[in-house]
Amino acid sequence: MDLLKTELDLIAGDNFNYIQLYFERILSEYQLNDELWTLYINYMEEKCKKNEIKQEFYERAIKNCVANYEFWLGFMRENEKNGAVSEAI
Repeated sequence: MDLLKTELDLIAGDNFNYIQLYFERILSEYQLNDELWTLYINYMEEKCKKNEIKQEFYERAIKNCVANYEFWLGFMRENEKNGAVSEAI
């Protein structure tokens, strides 16, 4: 985990899809790991420009790590950016 945190950009280079697949593969085994979800979301926040995709990541993180308030806050921020109706949330 420490190597992944410090060397993520070096490992990824400019290949966004490679890192996305890498995280998806790891999360299939460790889906309840808050720290891994946080690392993935932070990477996606930095690299991904589509708010709808970011919203999906937060939604998935919330489903797996319900007690993490940071995921809930991020989810609400992304919904606000996308103009979601409060009833839909």
